[in-house]
Amino acid sequence: MASEAGGRQAGIYYGWIVLGVCMAMLMVMVGTTINAFGLYVVPVSEAFGISRATMNTGMILMSAGSAVAALIVGRMLDRYPIRLIMLASIWLLAASLITFGVSQSVWLSAAMISFPVGFAMKGIGILTAPSLIARWFKVHRGKAMAILMMGMSLGPILVVPVIAWLIDYAGWRQSLVMIGVAVGIVMTLLLPFIRQDPGPDDHETRHRDELASDATAPAGAGTFTTMQVFAMPRFWAIASGTALTMAVFQGILVSLVPLAIDLGFTTTRAATLMSAMGIAAIAGKFTVALIADRFERPVILAVLFSLMAVACALLLRADSYILLVACSAIMGISSGASMPVFLALLADRFGALSMGTANGNATFVIAVLTAVSVRFAGEVFDRTGNYDLMFVSYIPVALFAAILIFLTRFSRPDAAPVVAAG
Repeated sequence: MASEAGGRQAGIYYGWIVLGVCMAMLMVMVGTTINAFGLYVVPVSEAFGISRATMNTGMILMSAGSAVAALIVGRMLDRYPIRLIMLASIWLLAASLITFGVSQSVWLSAAMISFPVGFAMKGIGILTAPSLIARWFKVHRGKAMAILMMGMSLGPILVVPVIAWLIDYAGWRQSLVMIGVAVGIVMTLLLPFIRQDPGPDDHETRHRDELASDATAPAGAGTFTTMQVFAMPRFWAIASGTALTMAVFQGILVSLVPLAIDLGFTTTRAATLMSAMGIAAIAGKFTVALIADRFERPVILAVLFSLMAVACALLLRADSYILLVACSAIMGISSGASMPVFLALLADRFGALSMGTANGNATFVIAVLTAVSVRFAGEVFDRTGNYDLMFVSYIPVALFAAILIFLTRFSRPDAAPVVAAG
């Protein structure tokens, strides 16, 4: 049946199916990699006889591999079918998890967790999913992107508890093999539902009042170059403030489950802290969706960054399960709500046409500071036997980040320059 005037059509717009599949893939991918890393810190470090600082280096390798892979996957997305890239990435992740589970070598394990896993993370969803959603949605693009990000918050809620149970039931090695096989099968079965672009009969439902709000970039508008962005003080204020807070969060993230285990809780119970964090992150995203356009974004971020300092202060006194859950929830709200506001602030300050460059540069800064923070967390435990010094150090860092981001509210340059393309 031909679509009606104004872009209406009967039935469900296929873009929502693509969105659901991408969200599920993000959930599984993040849940089995970044979110699950803390579950393996204690058993893997004991099995290989390595320190926690050395074990935490695995997260650094994963971040470094992802940063390098982003450049390669980004180029591939413009040259090859997205479904082919996702298929290769799915089985690369599956093979890496299985190899890590059977490996008796620290060096082989380190090799698997670095570039192969980093490439797979970018190829399965972190780069490909937003690219797909941008192609399928124009009228509801903001809403669709917010829903997509929910997938990353569902990983700690639905995937991490299953992995924790597998570790307790079958051991960490067997759990990795089973997860690898499951990831390969489940994601491959989902892949046929992915379509790269809307077809001629695919139309988003558009109302008359939505047509006027479907803004596009003006013809001839230019963009900031990579070096121009790096040279801007306002970029460093936004990127550094966010990077410092994310570094604090990541340092705590890899230490939270080991901290709970050290306090005498089982791995399964400790893993529920990740679930609490994931639930809180989703609540934070819903909340910020309601207020993000009613208050200044730097003010919202300053409040969220300050919450991370509050969590660190409470963790210094965390000697009960209830308090650990509360701290996890605070961190979940702070981290989960911060990223959508941060991305919106980048678009405000640098313009939609420069969003990719600004976000890419900021991601690099975040990756560097996060790597330093993760190593610092492991070193603190190895040298002191606890994480107190880490929490004490993180409090002023998070507060400084809040002040830094708040000050950006006084910087309101033009969104984007007019420069020669290319």
